[in-house]
Amino acid sequence: MKTCHEQRCHMCPKHRTKMLQMREEFRAKKDQLRSEMRTKITPKLRVLNQKLSRKENTIAQLKDLMKKTSMADELKELRKENSKLRRIQKRLKRRHALKMKKMRADIEEATFLKETDFDIPIFSFVTDLIYDDLIFN
Repeated sequence: MKTCHEQRCHMCPKHRTKMLQMREEFRAKKDQLRSEMRTKITPKLRVLNQKLSRKENTIAQLKDLMKKTSMADELKELRKENSKLRRIQKRLKRRHALKMKKMRADIEEATFLKETDFDIPIFSFVTDLIYDDLIFN
């Protein structure tokens, strides 16, 4: 807070020199703080920024690794499902092959019975049933 005299006569030599001296002290203090900042704080800040960037890189690598492991887990599950489907497919192929083999045997038996042409009506009835069963099933 300036006194009335200082407010009125800020241009008088006494106050002017004091004001200039205070400005010089302020500038000197400011320059000293800047140089301290350059010599002490800036290297520390640089080190901290490097550590931060390393941590960010590590975090990014971990995220990529997590994605890869989740994709690997999904791939493992897909392989399990695929092997299950293959087993089921093989089982169905075997069943189909057995059905076809049985059907061929039934057809051969039916044709054999037709060729022998027994006069017994029961045999013709049975052969007709087998033949109809093969056709409709």
